[in-house]
Amino acid sequence: MVLAWKRKESILVEVVQRNGGQKTVDGKRFRTGGGVLWNILKIRDPNAYKEIMAKGKEFEGRR
Repeated sequence: MVLAWKRKESILVEVVQRNGGQKTVDGKRFRTGGGVLWNILKIRDPNAYKEIMAKGKEFEGRR
């Protein structure tokens, strides 16, 4: 799933950035490419986003 998803979404991130970018929720600044990608993931596959975030928190807790 990740490899097929990666190519399509990386192109979408580039398109978003070339067309003025994407502001953060508070509207004070623009998202980085990575921020745009995370936002796309959160919208398109909320369960995968939640799983990744949970694993990240779990990993951070081990350090």
